[in-house]
Amino acid sequence: MNKIGLRKQVYTILKKKTPKITKTTSDELVDIMLDTMLDALISTQRLSIRHFGIFEIKHCKERLGWNPVKSEHMTIKRRTRIKFKPSVELLARINPENQK
Repeated sequence: MNKIGLRKQVYTILKKKTPKITKTTSDELVDIMLDTMLDALISTQRLSIRHFGIFEIKHCKERLGWNPVKSEHMTIKRRTRIKFKPSVELLARINPENQK
C-alpha cells in the first residue's frame, strides 16, 4: 500500500510537469483546491467530480436506537453526513477484473 500523502504526490507530479514549481506553491494549490471543493459542497449540498464520483450532504433525523452494552434504548441525535457515490470509471479502475 502506498502511504505517501496527497501533498507529496501532487508535488511530485507537478515537479515532473513544471520543474520550476516549489513545494510551497504546490501545497498552496492543494489547499486552494480542497477549500474550493469544500465550499462548493457546503453551498450546493452536492459536489460532482467527473470520472471520480459524487459527494452529497445527507441530513439524518433523530431516531431511536439500541445500546447493546447497557441493553437499553437510546436516542441517536440528528446529524449531517457526507455520502459518496463512485463513478463508473472509478469503479472500473479499482476493480479491473470485473470488467466485461
